Amino acid sequence: MTPSDAEAGLFRAWAAEAMGKIGTADDLPLLREVAEKDPMQREQGGCRAPMNKQLYYPVRQAAQEAMKMLQAEPGTPGTTPAPNGAGTQPAVRDASPQASGH
Repeated sequence: MTPSDAEAGLFRAWAAEAMGKIGTADDLPLLREVAEKDPMQREQGGCRAPMNKQLYYPVRQAAQEAMKMLQAEPGTPGTTPAPNGAGTQPAVRDASPQASGH
């Protein structure tokens, strides 16, 4: 893998992470494809366990985490528009007793 390939993989991982925060359910098919097919792989194990090195796929892992985030609240992205229209704020669930039915 050349340095440019590694850099491209890093950008794909960042993009997948961002999709989990700002994406919607419409992005799930693309994330699913990335989670299944992205070619970037790394060895895990390091110098402490040189004989136990295992391959892992950082971009696939980022896409899987993004899918989990998007599936946690179907149709709701990780952020919502701020009330005054200036940017975004974290999505917050209504935890009042009325909202939970208690």
